[in-house]
Amino acid sequence: MSLLLLTLTAASAAPRECWTVKSVTGRVRDNVGHQGEELVYRLVAAGLRQAPPRAVYWPWPILPWSREVLEATLPDVEVASGDGAEAPKACLKGEKIWRPEYKRPQWPSIKIHGEARKRAYRHCNLYNTSRRTLVVRILQRRDSSEYVVGVKRRTEVCGGGGIKRNLRDVDELKATISAAAKRAGISLVFETDYVENSAPGSFCDQLRRFATADVLVSVHGAHLVNAPWIAPGGLLLEALPYGHKRKKHHARLLRNTDLEYVRVCGVRPSSSLPKKESLCEGRTAAARKCALVARDCYETPLRPRSDVCASSEPCECLGVLEKRLTGFFARRRQSGGRHRRRRSGRGEEAL
Repeated sequence: MSLLLLTLTAASAAPRECWTVKSVTGRVRDNVGHQGEELVYRLVAAGLRQAPPRAVYWPWPILPWSREVLEATLPDVEVASGDGAEAPKACLKGEKIWRPEYKRPQWPSIKIHGEARKRAYRHCNLYNTSRRTLVVRILQRRDSSEYVVGVKRRTEVCGGGGIKRNLRDVDELKATISAAAKRAGISLVFETDYVENSAPGSFCDQLRRFATADVLVSVHGAHLVNAPWIAPGGLLLEALPYGHKRKKHHARLLRNTDLEYVRVCGVRPSSSLPKKESLCEGRTAAARKCALVARDCYETPLRPRSDVCASSEPCECLGVLEKRLTGFFARRRQSGGRHRRRRSGRGEEAL
């Protein structure tokens, strides 16, 4: 993990500071998912937990999504960014170094996450997300031949294919979700939306896809950095491609929030990949290539609902997923469709 340093520059005799974001390299610099998880949300949380700074000095190119999030959640903070950008006046004093605490969640409390979400909703003119009928949004990604991040590498890996990052067995998953809702005595409606890899839209466009859903279903990807904006009391159902079961997933983004998380793991998409999934989960070059092929060259297939799974494979079992979703829907029904704050299970798999 890249070491991200935020330099807190104390303006003389001022109650608030300037935060200077040190330059980084690698995925945090050009991937919105990593930049959001490792830097932006920590900045937002820090600004809401204490008196926000007068300015944020980002002397390297900031991704548009990151700038919009800061503007939405810390509207009174000046943000200066770009190579050679002039530092705000508040940043011209002595400095002290502050390091994000990576062992702690992005959100220090439900209250701070709730305040960030409220500000973001207000910024995007979204004021009422309550619904009588729950909305389950299945979010798929569309490929674009004109521009795909890392297209050269993926063309070499997939032999001309592009980023898939989509669910293959959508009907199987819908049947599982519907069965869980029926058992819990709750009504829902399915909606399918598509995100262009090359043009996901503005921050507010992305926020609305998540904020207008009670359950957001999608394959693992950088776009799930928007998961904290899901409607209050909602749930993220993340599908992990083959070879990604043991990798980091987006549950960590939902810790200390009122949102819940469940996952389903995809099965082997092609007989050309190792039958033993652990061979795709290591740190060797072969394992990394296997995971990349499974993720980006094929749609993510799911195990049929009719299959009986071994107890050691709960992540792939739609029967286990159905039980977890039934619990979530039952809690929503008991609360009258409104979210409620839970003392445990924050951002963890619903049981």
